Amino acid sequence: MGAPPSAAGQGVLSLLVALPPKHHLTKGAPQRFTAVVEPPEAGTVTPAEGDLSAAGSLRVRWSRLPGGPEGTLRVTTRVLYCAEGAEEVCLAQRVVAALPLTAEGPSASRLDLAARIPGRATAPLPEL
Repeated sequence: MGAPPSAAGQGVLSLLVALPPKHHLTKGAPQRFTAVVEPPEAGTVTPAEGDLSAAGSLRVRWSRLPGGPEGTLRVTTRVLYCAEGAEEVCLAQRVVAALPLTAEGPSASRLDLAARIPGRATAPLPEL
């Protein structure tokens, strides 16, 4: 999932992971994310890792370093979710959001993104 470039010096990226109808985040499973700026000389991001909220959202603050190269803010999360019903099938989906940090482009200090997980899942989680 890509986003429009940002030339702002700093900002906030919010991401909401929208599940298919009749699905919910797996109760008790860690819903973690990581956030990095590539290359590291382009900027900073905080927090660099954390948990999704109970609603499936996250928020990170980023800033471009003065005189630094153009880069990309990349947020990656692995979402564990289940279908409701008698046979509760649980699935995993990797979601990646990327925000180009450029010297040109629209100035965006706040960007809200939504990642929609398709209704057809790829594969159930393996049994342990």
